[in-house]
Amino acid sequence: MVAVTTLAVVGIRVREFKPGRSIVKMAYFGGVGIRKLSDVCIPAFLSSAFGVFRCIKSLFPLYSDAAEICHVRDALTSWYTSSQTTHPPAHPEFQKQWDVIFSQKILDTLLSSFTSEQDIARLLALQESESGAWVHALPSPHIGTLIDSTSFKIAIALRLGCKFCQPHQCICGGIADIYGYHALGCARSKGCIPRHTSLNDIIKRSLTSCGIPSLLEPPGISRADGKRPDGLTLIPWSRGKSLIWDSTCVDTLAPSHLPNTSRHAASAAELAVKKKVNKYAHLLDNYIFVPFAVETFGPWSHDAKVLVSQIGQILISITGDRRCTTYLRQRLSIAIQRGNAMSVLGTLPESSPLDELFLL
Repeated sequence: MVAVTTLAVVGIRVREFKPGRSIVKMAYFGGVGIRKLSDVCIPAFLSSAFGVFRCIKSLFPLYSDAAEICHVRDALTSWYTSSQTTHPPAHPEFQKQWDVIFSQKILDTLLSSFTSEQDIARLLALQESESGAWVHALPSPHIGTLIDSTSFKIAIALRLGCKFCQPHQCICGGIADIYGYHALGCARSKGCIPRHTSLNDIIKRSLTSCGIPSLLEPPGISRADGKRPDGLTLIPWSRGKSLIWDSTCVDTLAPSHLPNTSRHAASAAELAVKKKVNKYAHLLDNYIFVPFAVETFGPWSHDAKVLVSQIGQILISITGDRRCTTYLRQRLSIAIQRGNAMSVLGTLPESSPLDELFLL
Protein backbone atom coordinates (compact mmCIF):
# COMPACT_ATOMS: atom_id res chain seq x y z
CA MET A 1 0.00 0.00 0.00
CA VAL A 2 1.29 3.46 -0.95
CA ALA A 3 0.65 6.29 1.51
CA VAL A 4 0.87 9.97 0.56
CA THR A 5 1.29 12.62 3.23
CA THR A 6 -1.24 15.39 3.78
CA LEU A 7 1.42 18.01 3.05
CA ALA A 8 2.02 16.60 -0.41
CA VAL A 9 -1.68 16.54 -1.19
CA VAL A 10 -2.18 20.17 -0.18
CA GLY A 11 0.93 21.22 -2.06
CA ILE A 12 -0.18 19.64 -5.33
CA ARG A 13 -3.73 20.84 -5.03
CA VAL A 14 -3.04 24.43 -4.01
CA ARG A 15 -3.66 25.92 -7.47
CA GLU A 16 -7.10 24.36 -7.81
CA PHE A 17 -8.17 24.65 -4.17
CA LYS A 18 -9.68 28.18 -4.32
CA PRO A 19 -11.11 28.21 -0.77
CA GLY A 20 -12.41 31.75 -1.07
CA ARG A 21 -15.18 30.79 -3.46
CA SER A 22 -16.57 28.18 -1.13
CA ILE A 23 -16.25 30.36 1.96
CA VAL A 24 -17.84 33.41 0.32
CA LYS A 25 -20.67 31.25 -1.02
CA MET A 26 -21.56 30.33 2.55
CA ALA A 27 -22.74 33.89 3.15
CA TYR A 28 -25.89 32.87 1.27
CA PHE A 29 -26.69 30.49 4.13
CA GLY A 30 -27.29 33.45 6.41
CA GLY A 31 -23.82 34.16 7.75
CA VAL A 32 -21.19 36.67 6.72
CA GLY A 33 -18.75 34.30 5.03
CA ILE A 34 -16.51 33.81 8.08
CA ARG A 35 -16.27 30.11 8.80
CA LYS A 36 -15.02 28.04 11.69
CA LEU A 37 -11.79 26.25 10.85
CA SER A 38 -13.29 23.03 12.20
CA ASP A 39 -16.11 23.30 9.63
CA VAL A 40 -13.87 24.03 6.66
CA CYS A 41 -10.84 21.77 7.25
CA ILE A 42 -12.47 18.43 6.42
CA PRO A 43 -14.18 19.59 3.16
CA ALA A 44 -10.91 21.29 2.14
CA PHE A 45 -8.83 18.18 2.83
CA LEU A 46 -11.26 15.74 1.16
CA SER A 47 -11.65 17.84 -1.99
CA SER A 48 -7.86 18.13 -2.22
CA ALA A 49 -7.41 14.41 -1.67
CA PHE A 50 -9.93 13.37 -4.32
CA GLY A 51 -8.63 16.04 -6.69
CA VAL A 52 -5.08 14.70 -6.71
CA PHE A 53 -5.89 10.99 -6.55
CA ARG A 54 -5.56 10.57 -10.31
CA CYS A 55 -2.17 12.27 -10.12
CA ILE A 56 -1.15 9.90 -7.32
CA LYS A 57 -1.97 6.90 -9.49
CA SER A 58 0.12 8.27 -12.35
CA LEU A 59 3.08 8.80 -10.00
CA PHE A 60 2.86 5.25 -8.69
CA PRO A 61 1.60 3.16 -11.63
CA LEU A 62 2.80 -0.13 -10.12
CA TYR A 63 0.72 0.48 -7.00
CA SER A 64 -2.28 2.28 -8.54
CA ASP A 65 -4.75 -0.32 -7.25
CA ALA A 66 -3.43 -0.09 -3.69
CA ALA A 67 -2.73 3.65 -3.59
CA GLU A 68 -4.28 5.41 -0.62
CA ILE A 69 -3.94 8.91 0.81
CA CYS A 70 -3.27 9.15 4.51
CA HIS A 71 -6.18 10.04 6.81
CA VAL A 72 -8.79 10.04 4.03
CA ARG A 73 -10.77 7.23 5.65
CA ASP A 74 -10.77 9.03 8.99
CA ALA A 75 -11.83 12.28 7.33
CA LEU A 76 -14.64 10.52 5.45
CA THR A 77 -15.90 8.92 8.64
CA SER A 78 -15.90 12.26 10.41
CA TRP A 79 -17.67 13.94 7.52
CA TYR A 80 -20.34 11.21 7.26
CA THR A 81 -20.99 11.54 10.99
CA SER A 82 -21.25 15.32 11.03
CA SER A 83 -23.29 15.64 7.82
CA GLN A 84 -25.38 12.51 8.49
CA THR A 85 -24.97 11.25 4.94
CA THR A 86 -23.70 7.93 3.60
CA HIS A 87 -22.33 8.89 0.19
CA PRO A 88 -19.72 11.39 -1.03
CA PRO A 89 -20.75 14.22 -3.41
CA ALA A 90 -21.10 13.63 -7.13
CA HIS A 91 -17.93 15.68 -7.80
CA PRO A 92 -15.74 15.11 -4.73
CA GLU A 93 -12.82 17.09 -6.18
CA PHE A 94 -14.70 20.36 -5.52
CA GLN A 95 -14.72 21.72 -1.98
CA LYS A 96 -18.05 23.42 -2.56
CA GLN A 97 -19.73 20.04 -3.08
CA TRP A 98 -18.70 18.91 0.41
CA ASP A 99 -19.21 22.26 2.07
CA VAL A 100 -22.75 22.88 0.81
CA ILE A 101 -24.01 19.59 2.22
CA PHE A 102 -22.53 20.30 5.63
CA SER A 103 -23.70 23.92 5.66
CA GLN A 104 -27.22 22.88 4.67
CA LYS A 105 -27.22 20.51 7.63
CA ILE A 106 -26.27 23.37 9.96
CA LEU A 107 -28.99 25.56 8.45
CA ASP A 108 -31.66 22.87 8.86
CA THR A 109 -30.62 22.38 12.47
CA LEU A 110 -30.90 26.10 13.17
CA LEU A 111 -34.34 26.38 11.57
CA SER A 112 -35.65 23.40 13.52
CA SER A 113 -34.27 24.79 16.80
CA PHE A 114 -35.77 28.28 16.46
CA THR A 115 -39.04 28.88 18.26
CA SER A 116 -39.40 32.61 17.53
CA GLU A 117 -41.12 33.67 14.32
CA GLN A 118 -38.71 36.59 14.11
CA ASP A 119 -35.66 34.31 14.06
CA ILE A 120 -37.23 32.01 11.47
CA ALA A 121 -38.26 34.93 9.23
CA ARG A 122 -34.82 36.49 9.56
CA LEU A 123 -32.99 33.30 8.62
CA LEU A 124 -35.34 32.56 5.71
CA ALA A 125 -34.88 36.08 4.38
CA LEU A 126 -31.11 35.75 4.51
CA GLN A 127 -31.22 32.71 2.21
CA GLU A 128 -32.04 35.01 -0.70
CA SER A 129 -28.89 35.81 -2.67
CA GLU A 130 -29.75 39.53 -2.78
CA SER A 131 -29.76 39.62 1.04
CA GLY A 132 -26.04 38.86 1.13
CA ALA A 133 -24.98 40.89 -1.90
CA TRP A 134 -23.62 43.73 0.26
CA VAL A 135 -21.33 41.28 2.08
CA HIS A 136 -19.41 40.65 -1.16
CA ALA A 137 -19.08 44.29 -2.22
CA LEU A 138 -15.63 45.84 -2.47
CA PRO A 139 -15.52 48.47 0.33
CA SER A 140 -14.33 51.46 -1.66
CA PRO A 141 -15.08 55.10 -0.76
CA HIS A 142 -14.37 56.14 -4.35
CA ILE A 143 -17.29 54.18 -5.82
CA GLY A 144 -19.65 54.60 -2.87
CA THR A 145 -19.56 51.03 -1.59
CA LEU A 146 -17.82 51.73 1.71
CA ILE A 147 -20.10 51.33 4.73
CA ASP A 148 -18.98 53.32 7.76
CA SER A 149 -17.93 51.45 10.87
CA THR A 150 -21.09 52.06 12.92
CA SER A 151 -23.45 51.16 10.06
CA PHE A 152 -21.42 48.04 9.33
CA LYS A 153 -21.68 46.89 12.95
CA ILE A 154 -25.45 47.42 12.89
CA ALA A 155 -25.82 45.58 9.58
CA ILE A 156 -23.85 42.59 10.89
CA ALA A 157 -25.77 42.55 14.17
CA LEU A 158 -29.12 42.60 12.39
CA ARG A 159 -28.00 39.84 10.04
CA LEU A 160 -26.82 37.58 12.86
CA GLY A 161 -29.62 38.45 15.28
CA CYS A 162 -27.25 39.83 17.92
CA LYS A 163 -28.11 41.99 20.91
CA PHE A 164 -26.32 45.24 20.15
CA CYS A 165 -28.11 48.07 21.94
CA GLN A 166 -29.75 48.80 25.26
CA PRO A 167 -33.54 49.17 25.49
CA HIS A 168 -34.50 52.83 25.25
CA GLN A 169 -37.42 55.04 24.37
CA CYS A 170 -37.74 55.72 20.65
CA ILE A 171 -38.64 59.15 19.29
CA CYS A 172 -42.06 57.68 18.41
CA GLY A 173 -42.73 57.00 22.09
CA GLY A 174 -42.29 53.25 21.87
CA ILE A 175 -39.52 51.14 23.34
CA ALA A 176 -36.62 50.23 21.07
CA ASP A 177 -35.59 46.62 21.68
CA ILE A 178 -32.12 45.18 22.14
CA TYR A 179 -32.09 43.66 18.64
CA GLY A 180 -32.95 46.89 16.80
CA TYR A 181 -36.07 45.38 15.22
CA HIS A 182 -38.36 48.17 16.42
CA ALA A 183 -36.41 50.73 14.39
CA LEU A 184 -36.96 48.89 11.10
CA GLY A 185 -40.73 49.18 11.32
CA CYS A 186 -41.00 52.42 13.29
CA ALA A 187 -43.56 54.87 11.91
CA ARG A 188 -41.05 57.72 12.40
CA SER A 189 -38.06 55.83 11.08
CA LYS A 190 -35.34 58.20 9.91
CA GLY A 191 -33.96 55.70 7.41
CA CYS A 192 -37.03 55.28 5.20
CA ILE A 193 -36.75 58.45 3.12
CA PRO A 194 -32.94 58.29 2.57
CA ARG A 195 -33.20 54.60 1.65
CA HIS A 196 -36.10 55.26 -0.73
CA THR A 197 -34.21 58.13 -2.35
CA SER A 198 -31.04 56.07 -2.69
CA LEU A 199 -32.82 53.12 -4.32
CA ASN A 200 -34.45 55.38 -6.91
CA ASP A 201 -31.20 57.22 -7.57
CA ILE A 202 -29.36 53.95 -8.23
CA ILE A 203 -32.08 52.75 -10.62
CA LYS A 204 -32.08 56.09 -12.47
CA ARG A 205 -28.29 56.18 -12.79
CA SER A 206 -28.17 52.59 -14.00
CA LEU A 207 -30.75 53.41 -16.69
CA THR A 208 -28.67 56.44 -17.71
CA SER A 209 -25.64 54.16 -18.05
CA CYS A 210 -27.75 52.04 -20.40
CA GLY A 211 -28.43 55.09 -22.58
CA ILE A 212 -32.01 55.34 -21.36
CA PRO A 213 -32.73 58.81 -19.90
CA SER A 214 -35.25 58.86 -17.08
CA LEU A 215 -36.94 61.30 -14.75
CA LEU A 216 -37.69 60.97 -11.04
CA GLU A 217 -41.20 61.83 -9.83
CA PRO A 218 -42.38 62.74 -13.35
CA PRO A 219 -45.03 65.48 -13.52
CA GLY A 220 -48.25 64.79 -15.37
CA ILE A 221 -48.39 61.12 -14.38
CA SER A 222 -50.23 60.09 -11.27
CA ARG A 223 -52.20 57.18 -9.90
CA ALA A 224 -55.79 57.35 -8.67
CA ASP A 225 -54.89 58.98 -5.35
CA GLY A 226 -52.83 61.70 -7.03
CA LYS A 227 -49.40 60.37 -6.07
CA ARG A 228 -46.75 60.11 -8.77
CA PRO A 229 -44.53 57.12 -9.55
CA ASP A 230 -40.92 57.26 -8.48
CA GLY A 231 -39.48 57.24 -11.98
CA LEU A 232 -40.22 57.27 -15.71
CA THR A 233 -38.06 56.48 -18.72
CA LEU A 234 -38.26 59.25 -21.32
CA ILE A 235 -37.89 56.81 -24.20
CA PRO A 236 -39.65 53.47 -24.70
CA TRP A 237 -38.45 50.58 -22.55
CA SER A 238 -40.30 47.74 -24.27
CA ARG A 239 -43.15 47.23 -26.74
CA GLY A 240 -43.12 50.94 -27.51
CA LYS A 241 -44.00 51.87 -23.93
CA SER A 242 -42.04 53.80 -21.36
CA LEU A 243 -41.16 52.24 -18.04
CA ILE A 244 -42.49 53.59 -14.77
CA TRP A 245 -41.32 52.21 -11.45
CA ASP A 246 -42.20 52.71 -7.83
CA SER A 247 -39.87 51.46 -5.10
CA THR A 248 -40.70 50.51 -1.55
CA CYS A 249 -38.93 48.79 1.34
CA VAL A 250 -41.16 46.89 3.76
CA ASP A 251 -40.24 45.50 7.15
CA THR A 252 -39.63 41.75 7.12
CA LEU A 253 -40.38 41.44 10.83
CA ALA A 254 -43.48 43.65 11.01
CA PRO A 255 -46.24 41.89 13.02
CA SER A 256 -48.54 41.94 9.99
CA HIS A 257 -45.89 40.26 7.82
CA LEU A 258 -44.47 37.70 10.27
CA PRO A 259 -47.09 34.97 9.64
CA ASN A 260 -46.02 34.91 5.98
CA THR A 261 -42.33 35.81 6.16
CA SER A 262 -41.75 33.07 8.75
CA ARG A 263 -42.91 30.55 6.13
CA HIS A 264 -41.76 31.98 2.82
CA ALA A 265 -38.88 34.35 2.07
CA ALA A 266 -39.75 37.63 0.30
CA SER A 267 -43.48 37.19 0.95
CA ALA A 268 -43.73 40.72 2.38
CA ALA A 269 -42.14 42.15 -0.77
CA GLU A 270 -44.51 40.18 -2.99
CA LEU A 271 -47.49 41.46 -0.99
CA ALA A 272 -46.22 45.01 -1.50
CA VAL A 273 -46.06 44.32 -5.24
CA LYS A 274 -49.74 43.36 -5.35
CA LYS A 275 -50.69 46.55 -3.52
CA LYS A 276 -48.60 48.66 -5.91
CA VAL A 277 -50.12 47.03 -8.98
CA ASN A 278 -53.63 47.75 -7.72
CA LYS A 279 -52.75 51.41 -7.10
CA TYR A 280 -51.33 51.84 -10.62
CA ALA A 281 -53.95 49.74 -12.41
CA HIS A 282 -55.24 52.61 -14.60
CA LEU A 283 -51.71 53.30 -15.94
CA LEU A 284 -50.93 49.75 -17.03
CA ASP A 285 -52.37 50.21 -20.54
CA ASN A 286 -50.02 53.06 -21.44
CA TYR A 287 -46.90 52.21 -19.45
CA ILE A 288 -44.86 49.23 -18.37
CA PHE A 289 -45.07 49.35 -14.59
CA VAL A 290 -42.49 47.67 -12.35
CA PRO A 291 -43.04 47.72 -8.59
CA PHE A 292 -39.53 47.61 -7.11
CA ALA A 293 -40.28 46.06 -3.72
CA VAL A 294 -37.56 44.98 -1.28
CA GLU A 295 -37.46 44.09 2.41
CA THR A 296 -35.40 45.40 5.31
CA PHE A 297 -33.58 42.07 5.68
CA GLY A 298 -32.66 42.00 2.01
CA PRO A 299 -35.09 39.89 -0.08
CA TRP A 300 -36.39 41.35 -3.34
CA SER A 301 -39.64 40.77 -5.14
CA HIS A 302 -39.61 38.86 -8.42
CA ASP A 303 -40.32 42.03 -10.41
CA ALA A 304 -37.34 43.79 -8.81
CA LYS A 305 -35.06 40.88 -9.70
CA VAL A 306 -36.25 40.86 -13.30
CA LEU A 307 -35.75 44.61 -13.73
CA VAL A 308 -32.22 44.52 -12.32
CA SER A 309 -31.38 41.52 -14.53
CA GLN A 310 -32.66 43.34 -17.61
CA ILE A 311 -30.67 46.47 -16.80
CA GLY A 312 -27.64 44.33 -16.06
CA GLN A 313 -27.85 42.59 -19.44
CA ILE A 314 -27.92 45.93 -21.22
CA LEU A 315 -24.92 47.13 -19.22
CA ILE A 316 -23.05 43.93 -20.04
CA SER A 317 -23.71 44.38 -23.77
CA ILE A 318 -22.41 47.97 -23.57
CA THR A 319 -19.38 47.52 -21.31
CA GLY A 320 -18.53 43.88 -21.93
CA ASP A 321 -18.11 43.39 -18.17
CA ARG A 322 -20.17 40.41 -17.05
CA ARG A 323 -20.01 41.61 -13.44
CA CYS A 324 -22.27 44.61 -14.09
CA THR A 325 -25.38 42.90 -12.75
CA THR A 326 -23.50 41.79 -9.64
CA TYR A 327 -22.25 45.32 -8.99
CA LEU A 328 -25.74 46.74 -9.41
CA ARG A 329 -27.17 44.22 -6.95
CA GLN A 330 -24.47 45.11 -4.46
CA ARG A 331 -25.19 48.85 -4.68
CA LEU A 332 -28.90 48.29 -4.06
CA SER A 333 -28.18 45.90 -1.21
CA ILE A 334 -25.84 48.43 0.42
CA ALA A 335 -28.54 51.10 0.17
CA ILE A 336 -30.91 48.86 2.14
CA GLN A 337 -28.33 48.26 4.86
CA ARG A 338 -27.52 51.95 5.16
CA GLY A 339 -31.22 52.69 5.54
CA ASN A 340 -31.48 50.08 8.29
CA ALA A 341 -28.55 51.60 10.14
CA MET A 342 -30.02 55.10 9.88
CA SER A 343 -33.32 53.78 11.21
CA VAL A 344 -31.63 52.22 14.24
CA LEU A 345 -29.52 55.29 14.96
CA GLY A 346 -32.58 57.49 14.52
CA THR A 347 -34.23 55.93 17.58
CA LEU A 348 -31.44 57.16 19.85
CA PRO A 349 -31.81 60.42 21.78
CA GLU A 350 -30.10 63.40 20.23
CA SER A 351 -27.08 64.95 21.92
CA SER A 352 -24.46 67.54 21.03
CA PRO A 353 -20.90 66.33 20.29
CA LEU A 354 -17.75 68.04 21.51
CA ASP A 355 -16.93 69.48 18.11
CA GLU A 356 -15.70 72.74 19.62
CA LEU A 357 -12.70 70.90 21.10
CA PHE A 358 -11.49 70.01 17.62
CA LEU A 359 -12.12 73.40 16.02
CA LEU A 360 -9.69 75.44 18.14
